[in-house]
Amino acid sequence: MYKLMFIFIMMFSVVFITSCNEDVKEPKYTLIKSMPDENFEIRRYETLYLATTESAGDRRKTSNKNFRKLADYIFAKKRDASKGEVGKIAMTAPVFQHETEQDTWQMSFVMPAGYSFENLPVPKNEQVVLQKQEVKTFAVIRYSGRWSKENYEEHRDKLLNILESKNIAMIGNPISAAYDPPWTMPALRRNEVFIEVLISE
Repeated sequence: MYKLMFIFIMMFSVVFITSCNEDVKEPKYTLIKSMPDENFEIRRYETLYLATTESAGDRRKTSNKNFRKLADYIFAKKRDASKGEVGKIAMTAPVFQHETEQDTWQMSFVMPAGYSFENLPVPKNEQVVLQKQEVKTFAVIRYSGRWSKENYEEHRDKLLNILESKNIAMIGNPISAAYDPPWTMPALRRNEVFIEVLISE
């Protein structure tokens, strides 16, 4: 267990070290509602392009495997620049994860602004797929601390309770979002839980 976590941390570190010479970009969104006392927001995200993969197993065991596959894609591990193939793609934040209905864990990297199906390289690994996420509205709760199952579930449940108390309709499964490299002190980390919602503005 600890070996898997160490490998995941090292992989995550390599990605962020490689990106340290430039700001790590985040997808833009429109803030619709904010409750600062609860660290709660409702945001509308414009169309996003995602590189996504999934693996069977629990969240801890699949994190390293999924991250490695996506890191290989953005680092152009199997692409040949001498043949005119697209080179490296910048890392963005956050990294999304969620559990599917098939009891697998899915992870996604958001592609930087300016990319689409027209200019994204086709993944060489068939387990990595490109997806277009249309405009969506999400309820989001922000928290700090370790990337533990307990910490995630505590704040997931808090978000669910807020939405239920306000009779806000939810769609799909909760999604965890990690923004920071592993060396960030837990107290300074930005973690979030997303849930897609239906609201009337």
